[in-house]
Amino acid sequence: MRMDAITHLSTKHRDYPKSQEKDRDITPRLDWVNRVPGLDNGELIGAVDGFIPALESTGNKSYQELAQQWQVWMDYTKTTAAKIFYKGNGRVCTVIDIKDQSLPVNHPYQSYLCETKDLLDDPFEGEIFISQLQFVGGLLKANKQALRGFATAVRVRTCNSVTTKMPGMFASINKITDPSTGEVTDYISNAGIPSISNQTVQDLDVNVPGSVFPTILVDKSVGLAWWRNMVVAKKMQRRHNSPDIYGSTESTRVDGTAVSALLTWDSKVTTVIALLGGATDFVRRRMKADSAYDECV
Repeated sequence: MRMDAITHLSTKHRDYPKSQEKDRDITPRLDWVNRVPGLDNGELIGAVDGFIPALESTGNKSYQELAQQWQVWMDYTKTTAAKIFYKGNGRVCTVIDIKDQSLPVNHPYQSYLCETKDLLDDPFEGEIFISQLQFVGGLLKANKQALRGFATAVRVRTCNSVTTKMPGMFASINKITDPSTGEVTDYISNAGIPSISNQTVQDLDVNVPGSVFPTILVDKSVGLAWWRNMVVAKKMQRRHNSPDIYGSTESTRVDGTAVSALLTWDSKVTTVIALLGGATDFVRRRMKADSAYDECV
């Protein structure tokens, strides 16, 4: 069903805007018409890139046929990603303004402009899209730079929390629930480390259990120690004074006075995947097949 919907969307739009789904059809959300996000596209492309070899390895004919369909989509995406998001000199836009997203990528009346001066230059979620562009996304060799420092970035995050006496770590997440309305007050994106960040204003009031997934991939014991330190906080695993069968909630204030009373796929599945060992084996096979592995390592 998801494959059918995305394929149908691709016949009308040459990118993947934030979308809404109804009756097996996907259309851009009203606030994402003629706009497209780099970060979300990176997460989608990265997921599909690992999903294809996982399907191929099952020996199940229907799964292998589904893998072939996703491969067609991936091959198409490789021809468009750099054209849309890459602006030279290592610059990859966070959000692109599109003149007319129903036009083909190379149409003479088409244009792609950075919506703001913000770039995907972070070692967190934005790195997924950067990696795809570098290794399989159609960049010229002269525009490529090897990505290094994943483990170092993880150490920086844990050391920062120790140094600043922070009970956990940060991540993009839904903010605290207003107890008077039951509504989540905001969504946090500027949740980095000020001393090494290019953003001067950071939201440092909220810790996120899901933030530990990179740490778990580097060192499971260390990652789980940080995870536990956050999920034992007040109300992080309880609802109506009873244990919550769905696990921890979304996020908690660092002072323990409030939580985000919400459960999302984003804040949970990355930790689960990291605990299972990540998608490294699938992605490694994929990169070797694309002749991208040696350059990566």
